[in-house]
Order: sequence, then structure tokens, then C-alpha cells
Amino acid sequence: MLPGAAALWDVLDQMTDAAAEAYRLAEAAHGDRERERRAALLDALLDGTGPVPEAAAQLGLPELGRFAVVVLGSGGSGGSGSSGGSRISGSPGSPGSPGSSTRTGAGPAAPRVLWRIRADGETGLVDLGHHPLESVRELLAPLGVRAGISPVVETAADLPRARRLAALALRTAPASDGPRTALLDERLPAALVAAQTELSDRLRQVVLGPVLALPAVDRRVLLTTLGTWLACQGSTTYAAERLYCHRNTVSNRLRRLEQLTGRSLTDPAHVVELALAHAAVVQRAAATPPGQPGQPGPPGQPLSTPSPPSPIPASTVRRSPRSPA
Repeated sequence: MLPGAAALWDVLDQMTDAAAEAYRLAEAAHGDRERERRAALLDALLDGTGPVPEAAAQLGLPELGRFAVVVLGSGGSGGSGSSGGSRISGSPGSPGSPGSSTRTGAGPAAPRVLWRIRADGETGLVDLGHHPLESVRELLAPLGVRAGISPVVETAADLPRARRLAALALRTAPASDGPRTALLDERLPAALVAAQTELSDRLRQVVLGPVLALPAVDRRVLLTTLGTWLACQGSTTYAAERLYCHRNTVSNRLRRLEQLTGRSLTDPAHVVELALAHAAVVQRAAATPPGQPGQPGPPGQPLSTPSPPSPIPASTVRRSPRSPA
């Protein structure tokens, strides 16, 4: 009897293990199907390829509300180094997260984000609710990723347009230094340049061609000085503080830039041209791997636009580089 009982228990254990494994596989398959279904629904909303009301309802989104779209730059994952409830909404890059949703911050009142990972990058659909759009930038800032954020849209049907605008905003975000997250409405001139690739290349060459033809170090010095002066609202004094050099040094560099380009920094029309051309240079640098043709400076030193100091006294704003004060 005892040998037979032991054999029976062995068989029962094997059957129990087999049943548990079958259940686990079935649950995994069901989870995979559910993630694929939610990813397809999210694609339908972001691409505008399906019935919007049904897709929004199945994802738990209102058809009318306050939405925004976030597009992350390549090589950055919003889930990096994150865990638990503080992680962004199923954090981009996390396993099993397509179409998943959690809250972007602690507490049930935080904005909800649905993340979608595809070959062309990572995209987040933000259900803002009553939260301001600025809260999305504040959320992404600690992660150190380049990101573009669309304006707020009020219907789920407008999400495809919001996604395109977020991708455009991403192209205006600096590759390094400065703000890494770009809100489209704050970067409209640069976005205009990004939207017209052929014209932006022509603008870059026509306006800044003589500067781009300089040796790498000289080229970078002049472009960085111009970018800093623009970011400091035309204040040579504040630009010098940001660049850790004497104010006269900044003035001399700007005069050389005027001579090379044939444009005056006291002429508003010329300043617009220089600002747009500088944006075209920055965007091309961000899209070009270090050390490859198109980089405005030495390898490993990508060009970026510094953020302006705040506040800048009105008495120093928009001062000509030739001004004595």
C-alpha cells in the first residue's frame, strides 16, 4: 500500500504542477492579448485610424476633456530609474506597458498618461483633467529626456494633430544643456523652422553661411555667443555673465558676427533672421550624431541654446552690442 500511495501522490503533484503551469500560460496569453488590444486602441486615437468615441471609451478616456500628447526623444525612457507609484504612467520602456495607464504622480488626482512604444519612438497621451500643461514639463524634467509637448486639445478627435505638434516641438528641444522639454507654444519660431526643412537649410546657409565656414572652435564660439545673447533678450551684460567672460568680449564677438553675416543686431528684421537661422543650426546639430558633418562645433560638444536668466531688468533688455553700458 505505501509504495502505491507514494506513487499516487507523485502523480497528483505532477498534475497539480501541470494545471498551475497551464493556468499561468493562459493568464499570460490573456494579458498579452489585452495589452495588444489597448495598444491598438491607443494607436487608433493617436493616428486617427479608428472610431474615436469607442476607442476613447474602452481606454477610460472622455471624448471631451483636456488632453495633450508627449513625444520622447530617442535614447530616453521615462521609466529609467523609476519605480512604484511615482513612475510615469506605466513608464515608457517598461515591460508590458503599451496602452497601460497609471497616474503620473502620487495620489489619484495626478494626470493620467497612456504610453505607446513603437519603432518611431515613445508617445504619451496625457489626460490632463484640471492640471495645467506645465505640470507635464515638471513631471518630465527630472528624467533628463528630450521631449516635445503639444498644446492642449479638448477632444479626442484632435489627438492625431496634437501628436504631430508634439513631434514638431521635440525637434526644437536642445540636444544638451538648457531646457530638455519643449512646449510647442513656447517655441513657435523654432517650430516654424523645424516644419520647413528645405527652407530652414537654405536659411541656415544664407544667413550664417560665413560663420559655418569658420574653423570648428571659432564657429562654435560665435554661435554660442549669438544663442546666449538671444536667450538673454539682447542683453550683452547678462550674456557675458552666462558665458563667464567680459562684456567687451561678447561685444567683440557679436561685431565679428555682424561683419561676417552682413546683418546688424540693431535691426529687428536682421535679428529675426539671425534667430531663425540659429534655430536651424541648433536643430540640425540635435539631429546629427556627434562628429558627423552638420555639427557646428568640435566632436562631443553639441550646440544648444542656453535658457535665459530670470528676471532681466528692463534697463538691460535688448541692448545693442555697441552700447557702452
